[in-house]
Order: sequence, then C-alpha cells, then structure tokens
Amino acid sequence: MNKIFFILNGHFSSGLGGGDMHAFAMAAELLGTKRDVRFLGANSLEPHLRQRNLHRGFISTSKKHNLSDAGLVGKARLFSNYAVRCFRTIGQLRRHCEPQDVVYATSDYWYDVLPMLFCRAKKKVMICHMLPPSLSQIIFKSRPDVTASRITSLHFWLSFKITHWLFRRVKNKKLLYVVSGMRNTFLKDGYRPNEVAFLSAGADLTVLNNIPDQPQIYDLIWIGRNHPQKGIPDLVAAIKALQERIQDLKVCLVGRLDVLKPQLAQCHFAGIVSEEEKFRLLKSSGVFVMPSHFESWGSVIAEAICAGCTVVGYDLEHYAETFPLMITTPKFKVDVLIDLLMQEIQRRRETRDKSPRQSGDQKRLDFCQEVSLQRIAQSFHTHLE
Repeated sequence: MNKIFFILNGHFSSGLGGGDMHAFAMAAELLGTKRDVRFLGANSLEPHLRQRNLHRGFISTSKKHNLSDAGLVGKARLFSNYAVRCFRTIGQLRRHCEPQDVVYATSDYWYDVLPMLFCRAKKKVMICHMLPPSLSQIIFKSRPDVTASRITSLHFWLSFKITHWLFRRVKNKKLLYVVSGMRNTFLKDGYRPNEVAFLSAGADLTVLNNIPDQPQIYDLIWIGRNHPQKGIPDLVAAIKALQERIQDLKVCLVGRLDVLKPQLAQCHFAGIVSEEEKFRLLKSSGVFVMPSHFESWGSVIAEAICAGCTVVGYDLEHYAETFPLMITTPKFKVDVLIDLLMQEIQRRRETRDKSPRQSGDQKRLDFCQEVSLQRIAQSFHTHLE
C-alpha cells in the first residue's frame, strides 16, 4: 500500500487553525482507500488526530506543545522548535518514505516544505493558504496583518520566497491554492498552468449539521482574535453606536478578548469555546459582523452563513466572488457599516418570531454544499496522481 505523508509541523498549541482542519478533512477522505495516511508533527497534534481516527502511523517530530509566540523570547523559542521539527521530519522521511509514496506539505512554510524536498518521494504536493505581504508592505506597515515588530511578516515573506523558489524546481509537483485569485500570481512567478490547481479552503460543517436550530438570543455576534487585521477598533465603535441606537441590544463576542471587557461591559464574552459551542452560538444569533481589514479566505464567514446568520462586513478583495450571500459595505467606512448593521439587526428582530431560522433557504443550502470540506476533499485525491 502506497503511503501519503501529511507534514503538519506548524501546530504548537491546544487549538486548531483553518489549515489544520483543512488537512484533517483531506486526510479523512483517504481513509479506507489504497493509501496509507500518516501525519508528521508535534505531540500537540496527536489528540486531534486521535479524535478523528487519523492517529494510526502518527510520527512525532517534537515532544513540546502549548508553546507561545508572544514576545521576542517566545518567537525565538518557537522558531528553534520549528527547526528541530524540520530536521526530525527529514530523518523520519528518509526512514519511512519510498519513491512511490506521496508527500503533502500542509503549508508552504519552510518547516513543512524543506523535509518534502529532501525526501525520496517522486510526487510532491504543497498548498498555499495565504500570500505574504510584499517587502514594501512590511517596511511601511501598509497591510493590516503586519504587526509593529514586523518579525512575523518578515518570517512569512522570507519563508514564502525560499520555499516557492525551491519548489518550482521540483519535476513532479502540484501546488494547490485556496483563493482563486492566487493563480495569476503563481503563473507570473514561473509555475506552469498544469502545476497549479484551486482547492477551496472550505469549512468543516460536520459539527454544525449535528446541532439543531436555536432560538435567536443574540442580535449580533463576532468570532475572532485580538489582532490588527481584525478591525477591532471598528468593531468596538460599531457596538457602542448600536448600543446607543437599539434598545436591549444583545451582543456575543467569541475569542480571547478580555482586553475589551472594560469598553464593552454589556456584551456577553464567551471566551474560547469548543466547535459545538461555537456553532450553537452562531445558530443563536441574527447578524454576524466581519469588520476585518484583511483576510485570506475567512472560513468563519462561511460557517456563519451556513449557520443561518446574516453576515455583514467590509468589501474585501475576494469576498464578492467567494461569499455571494455576504452583505458588504465600502472598505473601512465605519458609519456605513453601523447603518447597515442597524438595518439588518432590526430586520432579523422583525422576522425571528415568524421564521426561526433561514436554514431551509435554497441559496444558503447550495452555498453550504459548495464550501463543505467533505465535498472539497473528494477532489483532493485527484491531485495526488
């Protein structure tokens, strides 16, 4: 039985990111086929793999887990551990990988890609989840995801340049990308048309489909992390304005957001929640607000739409094509965003007693089918040939 190795060295905490969920869904589709699925990554990955019955053949590349990337010291320790994972993965692939096997780098970061390049497998596959900021965007901090220290962005940019320069020189390769607009970038960089393929980021709706419809409790919900690209000042300004205009406004905020509690004392702070609780909260809400100034894909938007929320946010680059059911406003015009949120909250309040959810809406059902990771995973195996 030929093996396929999933290299996932980027996981370092107890939580899961969109790239992790994407990799799990692709691997799950291969269970029961003629391919022997094996993951390589840190021990922090193992419980999540076991939960999804993907732990058989798991190869550990680091015993350390729950590392922090906070501050210079945290980043230095994490970078050092990434290097350990990278070298151990090279050794493990030399030991276990044969020419007829396939190796899949679940990101285009160096710690996932370099081991793949050094292994004996003739077929190599890599996925790109997000394009890095340009060097000028990093220097002048002109893209919202670039932080003040710029260290993370410089690491991202340099890693991208190195791994793609090397990967373009591989003979039997396939580069997957999750946003359709990325294709032109890769063709300009020197990839051939038959070497790149679109594979949507999608959303894992397995848990969502198991949660019954809920009565609407919250008028407005937001899910995310405290990061410059998420538009937190706009979120705070919008909630404060809506609280003044709408009587008994109920707002739910999901994520590690303790820093916002003094400013938004009347909101419900759910904190870090499980997947089950996240979808229960989404199904209990009328409007989902997305004030981000930058996003690669935005799986939480897909999740909110499929949960029945009305999604309102700024008109970022690929939203119109990717999320046709999302209601957008001109970029970063907070006043326009507030007016639209007020309008949609009032509309959902008027209809919530007549129609508990919009889960039966055909356009919504079609969208959910389109973005389902389980459906997307069915086409994954075609890129492994």
